[in-house]
Amino acid sequence: MDLEMVNGVLVPARPRMAESREIATTADGRDITRGYVDSLSLLPPMDPVLQSRGADYRVYEELLRDDQVAACFAQLRLAVVGAEWKVDAAGGKTAKRADRKAAEFLNEQLAAVDFDRAFDKMLYGLFYGHGVAECMWSRSATQTKLAAIKVRKARRFGFGPQGELKLLTLKQPLGEVMPPRKFWTFQYGGDNDDDPYGIGL
Repeated sequence: MDLEMVNGVLVPARPRMAESREIATTADGRDITRGYVDSLSLLPPMDPVLQSRGADYRVYEELLRDDQVAACFAQLRLAVVGAEWKVDAAGGKTAKRADRKAAEFLNEQLAAVDFDRAFDKMLYGLFYGHGVAECMWSRSATQTKLAAIKVRKARRFGFGPQGELKLLTLKQPLGEVMPPRKFWTFQYGGDNDDDPYGIGL
Protein backbone atom coordinates (compact mmCIF):
# COMPACT_ATOMS: atom_id res chain seq x y z
CA MET A 1 0.00 0.00 0.00
CA ASP A 2 1.34 3.43 -0.92
CA LEU A 3 1.30 6.01 1.86
CA GLU A 4 1.50 9.78 1.78
CA MET A 5 1.94 12.47 4.41
CA VAL A 6 -1.07 14.73 4.92
CA ASN A 7 -0.89 17.40 7.68
CA GLY A 8 1.84 15.46 9.41
CA VAL A 9 -0.12 12.19 9.40
CA LEU A 10 0.72 9.15 7.25
CA VAL A 11 -2.41 8.07 5.34
CA PRO A 12 -3.10 5.75 2.41
CA ALA A 13 -2.17 7.51 -0.81
CA ARG A 14 -4.94 8.70 -3.09
CA PRO A 15 -5.22 6.60 -6.25
CA ARG A 16 -3.52 8.21 -9.21
CA MET A 17 -5.39 8.90 -12.41
CA ALA A 18 -4.81 6.11 -14.95
CA GLU A 19 -2.74 7.10 -17.99
CA SER A 20 -5.06 7.86 -20.92
CA ARG A 21 -2.49 8.34 -23.70
CA GLU A 22 -1.58 5.50 -26.06
CA ILE A 23 1.98 4.55 -25.09
CA ALA A 24 2.83 1.33 -26.97
CA THR A 25 2.02 2.85 -30.37
CA THR A 26 3.64 1.65 -33.59
CA ALA A 27 4.44 5.26 -34.53
CA ASP A 28 7.58 7.28 -33.78
CA GLY A 29 9.86 4.26 -34.00
CA ARG A 30 8.43 2.73 -30.80
CA ASP A 31 7.70 -0.66 -32.40
CA ILE A 32 11.00 -2.56 -32.45
CA THR A 33 9.45 -5.27 -34.64
CA ARG A 34 8.96 -2.81 -37.52
CA GLY A 35 11.52 -0.08 -37.05
CA TYR A 36 10.69 3.54 -37.77
CA VAL A 37 7.51 3.56 -39.87
CA ASP A 38 6.41 7.21 -39.72
CA SER A 39 8.46 8.01 -42.80
CA LEU A 40 6.73 5.24 -44.78
CA SER A 41 3.63 5.95 -46.83
CA LEU A 42 2.41 2.38 -46.38
CA LEU A 43 2.96 -0.15 -43.64
CA PRO A 44 4.15 -3.49 -45.00
CA PRO A 45 2.05 -6.53 -44.00
CA MET A 46 3.61 -8.66 -41.24
CA ASP A 47 2.05 -11.91 -42.56
CA PRO A 48 5.04 -14.26 -43.07
CA VAL A 49 3.44 -15.91 -46.13
CA LEU A 50 3.01 -12.54 -47.82
CA GLN A 51 6.48 -11.37 -46.79
CA SER A 52 8.02 -14.46 -48.36
CA ARG A 53 6.09 -13.81 -51.60
CA GLY A 54 6.74 -10.08 -51.96
CA ALA A 55 3.48 -9.01 -50.25
CA ASP A 56 1.49 -10.25 -53.25
CA TYR A 57 -2.05 -11.30 -52.27
CA ARG A 58 -2.36 -13.29 -55.49
CA VAL A 59 -0.68 -16.18 -53.63
CA TYR A 60 -3.89 -16.44 -51.55
CA GLU A 61 -6.10 -16.04 -54.62
CA GLU A 62 -4.34 -18.98 -56.29
CA LEU A 63 -4.91 -21.11 -53.20
CA LEU A 64 -8.67 -20.54 -53.50
CA ARG A 65 -8.58 -22.38 -56.85
CA ASP A 66 -7.70 -25.65 -55.09
CA ASP A 67 -10.78 -27.92 -54.98
CA GLN A 68 -10.36 -28.92 -51.33
CA VAL A 69 -9.61 -25.38 -50.14
CA ALA A 70 -12.51 -23.91 -52.12
CA ALA A 71 -14.98 -26.49 -50.80
CA CYS A 72 -13.93 -26.12 -47.16
CA PHE A 73 -13.92 -22.32 -47.34
CA ALA A 74 -17.36 -22.28 -49.02
CA GLN A 75 -18.71 -24.53 -46.24
CA LEU A 76 -17.37 -22.15 -43.58
CA ARG A 77 -18.83 -19.07 -45.30
CA LEU A 78 -22.24 -20.68 -45.86
CA ALA A 79 -22.44 -21.74 -42.21
CA VAL A 80 -21.79 -18.18 -41.06
CA VAL A 81 -24.05 -16.46 -43.59
CA GLY A 82 -26.80 -19.02 -42.97
CA ALA A 83 -27.11 -17.94 -39.34
CA GLU A 84 -29.97 -15.57 -38.59
CA TRP A 85 -29.13 -12.05 -37.54
CA LYS A 86 -31.08 -9.17 -36.04
CA VAL A 87 -30.23 -5.72 -34.71
CA ASP A 88 -31.56 -5.30 -31.17
CA ALA A 89 -32.30 -1.99 -29.53
CA ALA A 90 -29.91 -0.73 -26.88
CA GLY A 91 -31.37 -1.35 -23.44
CA GLY A 92 -33.06 -4.65 -24.33
CA LYS A 93 -36.57 -4.94 -22.90
CA THR A 94 -36.30 -1.52 -21.27
CA ALA A 95 -35.18 0.18 -24.49
CA LYS A 96 -36.28 3.72 -25.10
CA ARG A 97 -38.54 4.46 -28.05
CA ALA A 98 -35.70 6.18 -29.94
CA ASP A 99 -33.46 3.11 -29.49
CA ARG A 100 -36.20 0.79 -30.77
CA LYS A 101 -36.77 3.04 -33.81
CA ALA A 102 -33.02 3.14 -34.53
CA ALA A 103 -32.76 -0.66 -34.38
CA GLU A 104 -35.81 -1.04 -36.64
CA PHE A 105 -34.34 1.47 -39.11
CA LEU A 106 -30.98 -0.37 -39.22
CA ASN A 107 -32.69 -3.77 -39.66
CA GLU A 108 -34.59 -2.33 -42.64
CA GLN A 109 -31.40 -0.87 -44.10
CA LEU A 110 -29.45 -4.12 -43.86
CA ALA A 111 -32.30 -6.13 -45.38
CA ALA A 112 -32.62 -3.62 -48.25
CA VAL A 113 -28.93 -3.86 -49.20
CA ASP A 114 -28.86 -7.69 -49.10
CA PHE A 115 -26.50 -7.80 -46.15
CA ASP A 116 -26.03 -11.59 -46.42
CA ARG A 117 -24.49 -11.18 -49.90
CA ALA A 118 -22.09 -8.46 -48.71
CA PHE A 119 -21.26 -10.40 -45.53
CA ASP A 120 -20.44 -13.53 -47.55
CA LYS A 121 -17.97 -11.54 -49.65
CA MET A 122 -16.48 -9.84 -46.60
CA LEU A 123 -15.77 -13.28 -45.15
CA TYR A 124 -13.00 -13.62 -47.74
CA GLY A 125 -11.17 -11.28 -45.36
CA LEU A 126 -10.64 -14.37 -43.19
CA PHE A 127 -8.63 -15.83 -46.03
CA TYR A 128 -6.58 -12.71 -46.81
CA GLY A 129 -6.28 -11.32 -43.27
CA HIS A 130 -8.50 -8.29 -43.85
CA GLY A 131 -11.58 -7.24 -45.76
CA VAL A 132 -12.68 -3.90 -47.20
CA ALA A 133 -16.16 -2.80 -48.26
CA GLU A 134 -17.34 0.59 -49.44
CA CYS A 135 -20.57 1.94 -47.97
CA MET A 136 -22.68 3.71 -50.56
CA TRP A 137 -24.79 6.33 -48.77
CA SER A 138 -27.92 8.07 -50.02
CA ARG A 139 -29.41 11.18 -48.48
CA SER A 140 -32.92 12.54 -48.30
CA ALA A 141 -34.12 15.73 -46.62
CA THR A 142 -34.37 13.95 -43.26
CA GLN A 143 -32.23 10.78 -43.38
CA THR A 144 -28.98 9.25 -44.50
CA LYS A 145 -29.47 5.69 -45.68
CA LEU A 146 -27.21 2.82 -46.65
CA ALA A 147 -27.96 2.32 -50.36
CA ALA A 148 -25.45 -0.49 -50.99
CA ILE A 149 -22.36 -2.24 -49.63
CA LYS A 150 -19.72 -2.91 -52.29
CA VAL A 151 -17.02 -5.35 -51.19
CA ARG A 152 -13.69 -4.40 -52.73
CA LYS A 153 -10.58 -6.46 -53.55
CA ALA A 154 -8.43 -6.37 -50.38
CA ARG A 155 -5.15 -6.06 -52.26
CA ARG A 156 -6.28 -2.72 -53.71
CA PHE A 157 -5.82 -1.21 -50.25
CA GLY A 158 -3.02 -0.66 -47.77
CA PHE A 159 -2.68 0.98 -44.39
CA GLY A 160 -0.61 4.00 -43.40
CA PRO A 161 1.59 4.25 -40.29
CA GLN A 162 -1.34 5.52 -38.20
CA GLY A 163 -3.59 2.68 -39.42
CA GLU A 164 -5.42 4.86 -41.96
CA LEU A 165 -6.96 3.02 -44.91
CA LYS A 166 -5.38 3.90 -48.28
CA LEU A 167 -6.56 3.09 -51.80
CA LEU A 168 -3.66 2.12 -54.08
CA THR A 169 -4.03 3.56 -57.60
CA LEU A 170 -1.84 4.03 -60.67
CA LYS A 171 -1.61 7.76 -59.93
CA GLN A 172 -0.97 7.18 -56.23
CA PRO A 173 0.72 3.77 -55.82
CA LEU A 174 1.62 4.63 -52.20
CA GLY A 175 -2.04 5.20 -51.45
CA GLU A 176 -4.73 7.83 -51.22
CA VAL A 177 -6.21 8.19 -47.71
CA MET A 178 -9.87 7.22 -47.62
CA PRO A 179 -12.49 9.38 -45.87
CA PRO A 180 -13.91 8.41 -42.46
CA ARG A 181 -17.23 6.53 -42.19
CA LYS A 182 -17.03 5.49 -45.85
CA PHE A 183 -15.42 2.04 -45.58
CA TRP A 184 -16.14 -1.04 -43.50
CA THR A 185 -12.91 -2.88 -42.71
CA PHE A 186 -11.96 -5.74 -40.46
CA GLN A 187 -8.81 -7.66 -39.64
CA TYR A 188 -8.51 -11.36 -38.92
CA GLY A 189 -5.89 -13.75 -37.62
CA GLY A 190 -3.45 -11.39 -35.98
CA ASP A 191 -2.45 -11.85 -32.36
CA ASN A 192 -2.21 -8.08 -31.77
CA ASP A 193 -3.61 -4.68 -32.82
CA ASP A 194 -0.31 -3.44 -34.31
CA ASP A 195 -0.79 -4.96 -37.77
CA PRO A 196 -3.90 -3.64 -39.57
CA TYR A 197 -3.50 -6.28 -42.31
CA GLY A 198 -4.16 -9.28 -40.06
CA ILE A 199 -2.89 -12.72 -41.01
CA GLY A 200 -4.73 -14.77 -43.62
CA LEU A 201 -5.74 -18.40 -43.30
